[in-house]
Amino acid sequence: MQNQAAVEALYSATFVEDYLDYVENVPDDIQRIHTRLRELDMRQHQDVLSELDTLVDQFTNTKDPTMQKRLLNKMMMPLITSQDIGDDKIQLVQNMADIIENKTRQLDHDAQNLDFGRGEEEEQQQPQKPAPPKSKVKEEKSEKASKRKKVKEEVK
Repeated sequence: MQNQAAVEALYSATFVEDYLDYVENVPDDIQRIHTRLRELDMRQHQDVLSELDTLVDQFTNTKDPTMQKRLLNKMMMPLITSQDIGDDKIQLVQNMADIIENKTRQLDHDAQNLDFGRGEEEEQQQPQKPAPPKSKVKEEKSEKASKRKKVKEEVK
């Protein structure tokens, strides 16, 4: 009984630690990523798009085909830079989603551990019912054993 209480206390402590970590750190992580996204937006808007606008204006005012060709080649650089910035922004959003998903999965796992400990406790504290038919008892025991195995395997 003391061993079970110790295990349950450990599960509870783990859940509380992970929950506090989630509440304290995840908003900061997300804010950091959001700030980085805004920085990339500002850089893209100020530097790259202004350069591209200048080149487009020069292109429309130029009648010389060789100069237009040079300007088109120059236009490719801001477009490539803009695409790289877009790729960085997609990566940041993916990182944000991964952080949230991993922390949520961790909390779900901890909550399952808490429920697992409670299920065993409830089994021991339930009043004794008349014994069901033996085949039914074997089925229930095998179901409970398979559930426990599943949970233990998930923990590993």
